[in-house]
Amino acid sequence: MNINNQAQKRVYRSLNLRRTSVLTACLVGICLSLPDMVFSQMFSVQEQRELVVAPDRVLKVGLVSANFDYRGPSELNLTARDFSFSAPLYHVGIVTENFEGYAILGRNLGENDNSYTEFGARVKSGIFIVPGQAFSVILPLILSTDYVVATNRGLTNNINEFKQNNVGIYSGLEIRAKLGDKSRFVVTGMGGIHYSVAGYGISAGTAVDWSVANNLYFDRVFGKIGLKTGFKIGARKYNIEDRSFNYNMSNQSVVLGITF
Repeated sequence: MNINNQAQKRVYRSLNLRRTSVLTACLVGICLSLPDMVFSQMFSVQEQRELVVAPDRVLKVGLVSANFDYRGPSELNLTARDFSFSAPLYHVGIVTENFEGYAILGRNLGENDNSYTEFGARVKSGIFIVPGQAFSVILPLILSTDYVVATNRGLTNNINEFKQNNVGIYSGLEIRAKLGDKSRFVVTGMGGIHYSVAGYGISAGTAVDWSVANNLYFDRVFGKIGLKTGFKIGARKYNIEDRSFNYNMSNQSVVLGITF
């Protein structure tokens, strides 16, 4: 009985030693691999922190070559109400990923010493048709509102001024292409329709738009600051109940901006 007990004890000791050896080996392996795991996690976090997203905020200024042409009835005597002009206008704006606000201004325009003022805001969204980091195609969806005023010094009655409140929607196609680590190209073609109401509520109608814009971005040129250049052509056609407010607005614009 004693011999059997001693033999069993030796077997248990041998098994315990083996278990201890296996457990020790596992612990040693974990300890040896732990630095690599920690360093790999730290490196992964560092990579995520170093991943820089292209800036989506822009402050821009530009010059607009505009033609504001009367297209109402020729029999109306509009000598004092002719707001037609062909002259440069000034453009300023701010753009974020989902919002744009802008102003277009001009004074002493045309033979009648006209003035033109436009303030607008847009809320932007879109649907990715072809998603991708290097190349993507998007269906933009934009809600827009703007207020346009055209007048001249010959008017004595403010009711006769061109003052239109416009609310509408745009859509079209946008193509984005990455040209390099710090450069990208965006081409956008859109059309839109607005409900247009005269400033004094005396008349209403529609305003139909189209535009094509090319924008080139150079990101992070000076730290987080980048540059943007752009060229845009477009037109708007007013169809108002009071036909004396029917004008065509066509324009070509060059824009420079900084991204951040």
